[in-house]
Amino acid sequence: MTSIIAYHGTVSHFDTFMPCSAGIHAGTFDQAVQVATLKLARMNPEDFEALTPGPTGWRGILLHVRLHMQRTKRQADARYPHAWAEQIRIARAEGFDSIVYQNEYEGAKDADSFVVFKPEQIAIIGRE
Repeated sequence: MTSIIAYHGTVSHFDTFMPCSAGIHAGTFDQAVQVATLKLARMNPEDFEALTPGPTGWRGILLHVRLHMQRTKRQADARYPHAWAEQIRIARAEGFDSIVYQNEYEGAKDADSFVVFKPEQIAIIGRE
């Protein structure tokens, strides 16, 4: 089993991940910052107004995570949630439990990101 330390960007407070058809993504610190910022920008006004600002204003949440992967498929960035859901379906059918890809849209363009398929494969080890 391969264990990877990475970051996950979000705007929600939670202790465990929920299943998602598009997988659970994690990557570099820069990628997580960009994802959290984009999620803040895309929030509807009512949800945004319900947020409590920190000492430096509104900011996303960066989760430091440990990923557990046994059989990882390398592929291109699928970009959209519906495309990720299809790629995960194919990867599962081929016996994979995770995907690694060169992230083309968040953070440094030469860095890898990871997708795990089940919440049991990701553990929160810190918050920033």
